[in-house]
Amino acid sequence: MPAYLSDIFGTKELSAIHGRVLTAWGSAGVVGPTIVSWFWEHTHSYADTLYFFGACFVLNLLIAAALKIYGNPAVVSVKIAQPHS
Repeated sequence: MPAYLSDIFGTKELSAIHGRVLTAWGSAGVVGPTIVSWFWEHTHSYADTLYFFGACFVLNLLIAAALKIYGNPAVVSVKIAQPHS
């Protein structure tokens, strides 16, 4: 995971970004089964759970696309080293 993150974001803030990824991953590991359990207790079916998580994925896709299109270019720009002449 750290190698992938460093390829995408660089190494300057790698530890902070990796910490956020691990925190989100851990939170999802706690909250996800709780949501599944709640849906099962109220509907006795996993279909609504799949629809809920599918909607979460679509929402995530829309947010990522909006950030890619309308995000601050100064923050997401990548510095390219210029060759010395």
